[in-house]
Amino acid sequence: MHSGNRAGVFSDTQTMGMVRLGNAAVKVPWKKLPDDSGWFLYCKLNEQPVLVDTGAALLAKRIQAIGLQNPILVTPEASTISLAEKLQTDYGIDTLVIYKSIRDDDIDPVSIGYHAVTSQDEKRLFLGRNQLTKLQDRDIVILDSICTTGGTLQAVWDLLVKAGIPAARIRESEILFVEGEPRGSISLANGDELPIHSFSRLPIRHAENMLTSSVLDEAPSRRFSDSR
Repeated sequence: MHSGNRAGVFSDTQTMGMVRLGNAAVKVPWKKLPDDSGWFLYCKLNEQPVLVDTGAALLAKRIQAIGLQNPILVTPEASTISLAEKLQTDYGIDTLVIYKSIRDDDIDPVSIGYHAVTSQDEKRLFLGRNQLTKLQDRDIVILDSICTTGGTLQAVWDLLVKAGIPAARIRESEILFVEGEPRGSISLANGDELPIHSFSRLPIRHAENMLTSSVLDEAPSRRFSDSR
């Protein structure tokens, strides 16, 4: 993997970056963006148990703080599978995973296509209509690990609304890491804004303006926008 300076290549000490979440910190590699415009920190959340444990604790505290009466976290696979399981088993918070392929138990599935900034291929999300009973009269929070452009969050929101979930039931989104520029919400198809609450931030290194440090200091918990 190359992650470069103006000559086009990072030194060995710059190929890894530090990801911080709460009191947890792990080193992960830099990976080139598909359009060659820069590099991003490649963090596979399911392979980082310390981040899963810390993230679940932060999310549980957040859900309690915002006072939702009947919350359920809806999350796209696959980066948040371990996080969703941790929230369910250790904190008793209901979760629903939306998959990128049709499952055997899906009945009359609804689907939506989208593009993520870290991939040039179209992705699709599927939700069986038989899953909708789990969402009836619930306070829905969309959960994802990393938010860059808002594409994944927008796709999940679009899928839920397409499946018949009232937009008003989708309260906000929770993101462990916002990537790139911080913002506070994403614009939705109905003209509303979906609030985003994030717990830390990841940099993107652009080829024309490389950062000099490979270590990211922890960002305070606050609202950002735009998702991966």
